[in-house]
Amino acid sequence: MLESEVMLAIAVLLTAVSSIVAVVISVRAMKEQRENNKANLEFTKASIEQQQEHNRKSVQPLCNIRLRAIKHETFIVLHNAGNGPMKIKKFGFGYSNKDEEAFESLREFMPNKKLPKGSIWIRHSDYRKRSLEANGTLEILKFTKEEDWDERWYQENRLWLLKSLGILKISIEYESLYGEITLHEEDLKLFSSVFERVSKIHTTVDSEEEYIFPST
Repeated sequence: MLESEVMLAIAVLLTAVSSIVAVVISVRAMKEQRENNKANLEFTKASIEQQQEHNRKSVQPLCNIRLRAIKHETFIVLHNAGNGPMKIKKFGFGYSNKDEEAFESLREFMPNKKLPKGSIWIRHSDYRKRSLEANGTLEILKFTKEEDWDERWYQENRLWLLKSLGILKISIEYESLYGEITLHEEDLKLFSSVFERVSKIHTTVDSEEEYIFPST
């Protein structure tokens, strides 16, 4: 009788231990499952964020200002070097030695005497609220010598233009397809350095002469 009770007690104990082991294993499995689920969720979240970042970059505009100052041509061209459209929010000029934002018209920085009537000198437009497609360009300023223009007259006006532009900066605020706003500022010191070099060769501009853009 005693032996039977001992065997029964052992059986009950083994059953209890087995149940405890099963519970421990189940709890551990559930914990591992939760950790795996958490890891999977974090991986999924990271993948989504990475895909969203890739999508943004795949249509991100990139402002590039092209400056050129050669013998018979001076120009400023805005180039969208990115992969997506560029919506121009603000556009203008300011003095390069001042830190504040400046979006003034180029006319504001030029003297007030017109060039000879009928001359096509500088073609300038306000490009605010315009959109520029990927790899697209917008001509901001252009001064090209026409065949019937007097060389000395042209060079004098070219020197004046280079000197006037050399102290300015151009500011462009643009928006991406995702609504991200970027401010791009670039000084025009290239024109100043060209002026210093060229002015040693050609007659400098008479300080009393003043020119501005003709009506366009």
